[in-house]
Amino acid sequence: MDANSRCYGGQPGYLANIDSEDENDYLYAKLSKKPHFSANTHDAWIGATDMKNEGVFSWIGPKHLINGVKFWEGDENGQAIDGRYTNWGQDSSGQSQPDSNGEEDCIEMRGASPGRWNDKNCYQPNEFFIVEFGTPATSTDH
Repeated sequence: MDANSRCYGGQPGYLANIDSEDENDYLYAKLSKKPHFSANTHDAWIGATDMKNEGVFSWIGPKHLINGVKFWEGDENGQAIDGRYTNWGQDSSGQSQPDSNGEEDCIEMRGASPGRWNDKNCYQPNEFFIVEFGTPATSTDH
């Protein structure tokens, strides 16, 4: 099952687009209360990728699946686009993120570094993913 196959009130779901620290903290708090979620061993997919253009991270979701809303450009030394919210952390080896090595095009929310983001290979498993419904706040450009 994937995010798009989930529905709430007739609206299809999509991986979460995170536009503020408050939203990030709220989603992490909800995630950490899920049964079987262990902050030490679990992470969760969120709705960002640099698959279309390496090193340019965008939120994808309704009405912007192909051309997402850009929020970050560059590697760990990059910068937020138009002052958009980011919450990059480190990977399990301590490497600052995003490291944009070309093989890691999807973004996860880390459990071990509470709520921090890491770019990861899209084909590696994550037991959890965070789904939103309706129109994302990131859908309107700043």
